[in-house]
Amino acid sequence: MPDSCCAIGCTNRRGDKPGLCFYRIPSEKENPERRRLWICALRRASVPGEGKQWQPSKYTRLCSEHFIKALTFASTMKNFLSFTSQTAA
Repeated sequence: MPDSCCAIGCTNRRGDKPGLCFYRIPSEKENPERRRLWICALRRASVPGEGKQWQPSKYTRLCSEHFIKALTFASTMKNFLSFTSQTAA
């Protein structure tokens, strides 16, 4: 199943545009505060007929067009450098 962006009005799908990346919403287990902030920032409406707030699944993705480019690059480099230093040891 191809990834598609969960942002309201965004029609981006994996493979549509070169350089487009998709990010997983942080899990409740790994970082509950960051997850809460992401969900608030997405401003998704409550589930119709159920009266509860929308919750992403483990498959929900957000595309890179919704991030500040410099911060995305910096985060990627930080993760890359952390990964390479761990594998070199």
